[in-house]
Amino acid sequence: MVSRRGFLGAIGALGALACAAPIAGLTSAAQGRPLHKRTETRLMMGTYAAISARSESRARLDEAMERAFAAMSRAETLFTRRSGSSPLGVLNGQGILRDAPEPVAELLRHALRLSEQTRGGFNPATAPVLEALSAYGARTIEELPASVRKDVGVLASPKGVIMDGLAIRLAQPGMGLSLDGIAKGHIVDMAAGELEKHGVTDFLVDAGGDMRTGSANAHSGWAVGIQNASDPARNLTVFRLRSGAVATSGNYESRASRGYDHLVPVASDNAAARAVTVVSSSCVQADALATALFAMGRTKGNAFIRRTPGSGCLWQTEKGLAPSGNWPIGA
Repeated sequence: MVSRRGFLGAIGALGALACAAPIAGLTSAAQGRPLHKRTETRLMMGTYAAISARSESRARLDEAMERAFAAMSRAETLFTRRSGSSPLGVLNGQGILRDAPEPVAELLRHALRLSEQTRGGFNPATAPVLEALSAYGARTIEELPASVRKDVGVLASPKGVIMDGLAIRLAQPGMGLSLDGIAKGHIVDMAAGELEKHGVTDFLVDAGGDMRTGSANAHSGWAVGIQNASDPARNLTVFRLRSGAVATSGNYESRASRGYDHLVPVASDNAAARAVTVVSSSCVQADALATALFAMGRTKGNAFIRRTPGSGCLWQTEKGLAPSGNWPIGA
């Protein structure tokens, strides 16, 4: 099942995934040697993940890409809530996780801080809401029975998540955590870190539209198209991503594939919003902010993004594209 963040695609199709096409004839500016180019796509995290990279050394390129994909695969197993034996699976099933792996605890702390900063716009405790939507065949939370809305409203409070070092406890039976709105971006950053650590700095990592570039691009950037949420065959705009990360959030694909909203809005003024794209320095930041902003709505979301240095957002609305005041790319 393809991720709800599939609205972004680097230009140059590879089967079902649009990913970055290598530029022919590229050479090293410093030494004039041809760069080896490689693009590989794998199915993971419920979407297509691709790495496009360039390096003067083919051996270095091959090793770095294999290590990056391996890191993504390990992290997917670690952060998923869909396996009963994963850390989140154990926590959601038993209500307590006494010795969480440090990466899980660290990412959850990050998610809880963001939840507080956005006043619930980002919420890692929404698993009961998503399960209720699926169970009742409801598209939105408003379509749930009133008694169910009341119950899940209590269960979905992030204040019920109690952390003591690596010990995590859920305050009430029926609570459940999901890091889906932040983990994919974090995993993309992990892949980028592996590539950089092994000497490959010119790359684009793309996991279903969550993208991160390398620290050194040997060309003018990666052409990224923002697809129309109402007609994914068309791009609404194309821009060059030269550094940093980009991610998009919205309910369009979740409604099409699952029949219900994957993101739970907390503001009424995003009724006309179909998706929001965020650019930031890291993919974990772009991913989490995109999730939070879509839930917050345009008014609160734009106010929040203006207070976030190095980040900007671009909304898809019924009337077209609406950039925030600090969106860094012309639209």
